[in-house]
Amino acid sequence: MVTRTPAVDVGDPAPDFSLPSVNRDGVVGLADYRGRTPVFLGLYRGLHCPFCRRHLAQLDLTPEKLEQIVARHGTQLAGQRASAIKRLLRHGGRLPAV
Repeated sequence: MVTRTPAVDVGDPAPDFSLPSVNRDGVVGLADYRGRTPVFLGLYRGLHCPFCRRHLAQLDLTPEKLEQIVARHGTQLAGQRASAIKRLLRHGGRLPAV
């Protein structure tokens, strides 16, 4: 049985979630950062998408600058997990990916 939760409106806190990390051990969870600093969550169609790959590469080029603004920068990778891991590592993903 699926329980529906109300939609999130602008200004509402995001619901807690945690997902297994693709490029490091453990999980990445929103609760780990709540109240400490803003969090940026990027959702992508998958690494097959040229725009998504380009955007991920651009974000990885400036992690120091981003870390001044956000605590963590996660990416949702669509597709097969093994393929996603290989591509992420090949493209030098230094930021936590889930």
